[in-house]
Amino acid sequence: MSYLKLLKEALDTPYKISMKKTSAAHYDGSVKLPDGGYLDLTVFGENDKVHFPERDGLSWKTVFTALPGSPTAVIDEMKAFATVVAGLKQVIKKEDPKFIDIRAEKHRWFKDRGTQYSKMLSKHLGSAYDIRVKNRGRETMFYLTKK
Repeated sequence: MSYLKLLKEALDTPYKISMKKTSAAHYDGSVKLPDGGYLDLTVFGENDKVHFPERDGLSWKTVFTALPGSPTAVIDEMKAFATVVAGLKQVIKKEDPKFIDIRAEKHRWFKDRGTQYSKMLSKHLGSAYDIRVKNRGRETMFYLTKK
């Protein structure tokens, strides 16, 4: 199977995740990965006037962790991030946030995929959000603002 076909399959078939509202502005979801590892996703709203004084309303933060089931296992990074986007879309449908921030850390098993992640976000959320990307050392930040 070609690389492009594998990539398309990963992007179009995320792991099944269900986001559950755990408090007024907080959602959690978790997926057990095929190798026994897991992917946890948290999306929460906070009034972040300290870092973003120009923002009115809640800034929705997206935090995800994907860990392999063993030290030698390899996570399908693109499928994992597609799962993050799928979970985020569930929250967007319920909350209609104006601002969303996504932080993608670089790990030895989760390399920098900023360009691919940007394309995926543009494909799935670009019609509703302006997307700004900022590389910060060991992490890439994605700032989404509703159009």
